[in-house]
Amino acid sequence: MEQTSFSENTTFAIICKTPAAANKLYSALDKKHRECCLLIDEDSTEFHEGIIITNAYLAKGLEFDCVILSEVTDKEYSSERDRQILYIAATRALHELEILYLGKKSKFISEIK
Repeated sequence: MEQTSFSENTTFAIICKTPAAANKLYSALDKKHRECCLLIDEDSTEFHEGIIITNAYLAKGLEFDCVILSEVTDKEYSSERDRQILYIAATRALHELEILYLGKKSKFISEIK
């Protein structure tokens, strides 16, 4: 992926595996940080520049300058279906991709990084 200056990027996404994980992450933010983010869920009707929190299914077909994938552990991403979900989420990044995990990382990370 092409390296760009952080200031040049206008769209950021934190992509979780499931809607429940995206909701949990968004709910954990304090009021100040929630105002800077937009949770995209099944009921969303708007999309704008800034920080988006969503799940892999809803991110399919969208592209973002920077993407953060959360909880990419061996426990969360272990099956063939999980591998496909991770691939979809990872390929949403145009310029920068960060993969976060705590504990044992998913074996599928090596296929995308």
